[in-house]
Amino acid sequence: MGTPIYSEKQPLITDKQGKDLFLDFDKVIELNHVMRQSDASFLNLLDNISTGNITEEDYRKISTRFKLNVPSYERNEYHQAIHLFSEKKEVYVYNYAKLASMKIPGTNNLEAVAKIPAQHNNRTAENGTQEQAKGLQNCIHLFGTVVDILYAEEKSSPQDAPFAIICNFKSYKGPYLDPETKTVPIAALHKSWLGKGNINCTRQQFPLKLAYAITIHKSQGLTLDKMSYREKLAKLNDRTSCSSRSTS
Repeated sequence: MGTPIYSEKQPLITDKQGKDLFLDFDKVIELNHVMRQSDASFLNLLDNISTGNITEEDYRKISTRFKLNVPSYERNEYHQAIHLFSEKKEVYVYNYAKLASMKIPGTNNLEAVAKIPAQHNNRTAENGTQEQAKGLQNCIHLFGTVVDILYAEEKSSPQDAPFAIICNFKSYKGPYLDPETKTVPIAALHKSWLGKGNINCTRQQFPLKLAYAITIHKSQGLTLDKMSYREKLAKLNDRTSCSSRSTS
């Protein structure tokens, strides 16, 4: 159902199949229980934000979380919180500024940064879109920290790709590589497709992405312990999406 019903373009066969499948639905299940938040007053505040009917009491409550009103000790904790932005450009600028400012613990020296680009078999594959590469680009499921990057013997950055990236994910509950450090190895994914002129294309890429900041759109569906966003967001639904990521 990718083509809007008002479009004058000839729909693809998959669009028609999707519409036919939708019309076959004979039952609707309404989800009306909020699982992320349990505080009734906070839920009421979120409802008021979503409708644009914020009361003075709502404003007083949410203003306690403004940067200038948060205690200094807590403000420092939010330097490590995920930042939410409306535009991808803002996310890009913040992520790379954060990466460039990283320092070796206990020193004032900048940390070395490894650049690990996707590997392609030709220029057509390099120019391939996320859709052509069957989604191999960016998909956030877990937030974590890169602990180590492993290369095969006689291989090194940046000309060679690592064979594994060792990460720690706070919310991961599965088997670990090391139970003490709770680390897991992340291997590269490999996708193939036919490009223009029936050229065989391949892309190899690690399913990891910088996430000091993400877009508001990307954050939907996530529950965040801590997050930061600009209060003066242009769109009402952006404010609602940001505020509802937290539990209280």
